[in-house]
Amino acid sequence: MRYFCLFILSVFLLPLLYFSCAKVEEDDKNKPTLSDIHFNINDTIVYYTKDGVRKTIRLNDSLYLEAGRTDTIPVGKWLYISAHFADDVALSTFTVRGKVVYKSTKTNVKDSIMEFVRPGRNIFGEKEKYVFRNRLIQIQDTLRASINNTMTNFFIDTDRPIDLFVVCMDKAGNKDSVQVPVRMLRRSEIISALGNK
Repeated sequence: MRYFCLFILSVFLLPLLYFSCAKVEEDDKNKPTLSDIHFNINDTIVYYTKDGVRKTIRLNDSLYLEAGRTDTIPVGKWLYISAHFADDVALSTFTVRGKVVYKSTKTNVKDSIMEFVRPGRNIFGEKEKYVFRNRLIQIQDTLRASINNTMTNFFIDTDRPIDLFVVCMDKAGNKDSVQVPVRMLRRSEIISALGNK
């Protein structure tokens, strides 16, 4: 008799729970919001001067974030994202995608483009979440590829900014995205530009 009562309860309660939860997600028409997006915040480069003095350059420090500033990412270091996500019902996930251009040393070889899409840290079910230094991808300075049976080196193009797209989705499937330009620079370029300041 006890199993029969549990069966009757489950027949009535499960559909009720399902449709009440589904209604909440169907009523969610608002897009999630993305704000305070920064890449490689609090990143540092340590180097030594010709005299052997140890110096540090602090990139994108949270105390010095000006509006409209392009984040600088040292080539070869991990790409991190820090961002604030919010939704009126519940968040689902976020991703970061971008394209990095590599140029060949040979003039007759086309540029190589590395595309990437990386999922972010779990924000599922949260109404509001601040993600700090979520590791995404390590972008290398050089790629090697075989072209016409000859190994060819491709070097990252640091002359143009990279547009990174941050896409956030809520549990109802609504999504919004933000385009963030970043600059990839080699350590030597950063040290020569900022090392004397």
